Amino acid sequence: MGVDEVLVQEILRAGPHTANVFHDGDGCRIVGAVLYGKTGTGLPAIPMTKSMRAALSSRSRARRPTEQFDLFAPVEA
Repeated sequence: MGVDEVLVQEILRAGPHTANVFHDGDGCRIVGAVLYGKTGTGLPAIPMTKSMRAALSSRSRARRPTEQFDLFAPVEA
């Protein structure tokens, strides 16, 4: 992505959670997203497949950020 490309920010809200989604204007190519909740509200739990759990457990827990998850992680059907 070039520095001269314009990004569009959409703010999506559902209950106590807000997602800021950044895309290139056509709504097809998302280049970033931030999800957060109101103060004192945790992030929603995401059901994880066995392969996702195995991948996370193989990483060092010290390097893993807390209260974050990867919105673009591959999901098994």
